[in-house]
Amino acid sequence: MLPWKPRPVDETVRTFRVPVGEAVMFTRHTEQEPAGAPTVVMVHGLGMSGRSMVPLMRVLAPHVRAWAPDLPGFGSSRGPHHALEIHELADALHAWTTRLGLQPDLYVGHSLGCQVLGHMAVRHPGSVPAAVLVNPTRDPEAETVTANALRLALDLPREPMSLVALAAYDYLRSHPRRMVKTFADAILNPVADRLPTLHVPVMVLRGERDPVVPHRFAAMVAELLPEGSLVEIEGGAHGLPFTHHHEVAAVLLDFLRTCGHLRPEGDVTGR
Repeated sequence: MLPWKPRPVDETVRTFRVPVGEAVMFTRHTEQEPAGAPTVVMVHGLGMSGRSMVPLMRVLAPHVRAWAPDLPGFGSSRGPHHALEIHELADALHAWTTRLGLQPDLYVGHSLGCQVLGHMAVRHPGSVPAAVLVNPTRDPEAETVTANALRLALDLPREPMSLVALAAYDYLRSHPRRMVKTFADAILNPVADRLPTLHVPVMVLRGERDPVVPHRFAAMVAELLPEGSLVEIEGGAHGLPFTHHHEVAAVLLDFLRTCGHLRPEGDVTGR
């Protein structure tokens, strides 16, 4: 039983807050998962929050126990006042997992969340048993905040207005200065340097129309991983967990079956 009283988002997702060090991390989790279901933790991207994962959580709810925290300084999480570097976000994520007593079967990172997972896997060996990196950053050919901002600008017209509005709201909550400082650290600490040390099953999942993460970089990430693979979703851009949640869910469930955490059964691609 959780020591914090969950609050309903809808009939599927509940929320509560978890004290972690100097922060209080806002947490979402699914409520209707079957007994013995695998545990999946989802990590949002820069400036975003776990709200971007809610559509995916709803689709996965009949099959897995899905969790999505707001990293410290983002979304509805509180504190600390200073912008955290990537390794600090990784430590906070690990502390949150430990605080809740979770033993995740799979981590799913989106965009900058992939770098957070990479750092956590290295800093806390054995903490990441398997991972799916959705549109991972950072491409070495985009070495500045400005270059990446331009790529995000190219992505903007490829996303639905519902995601653009969500991103704008989350960006304002996290504060642009915090975002720039965190991303500046991410540029100095690319996840590619850590990939060869991740001897666990890892899938790279890319939207074929994503201008932020070109096919060349996604393929390089998969190649650097000892147990890596690459899957691309047709028509998807950068915001895959929100815009293509049915397709992403189907890929995640297949991956969980491959890893032995889920029994074969019907797909979830229907709407």
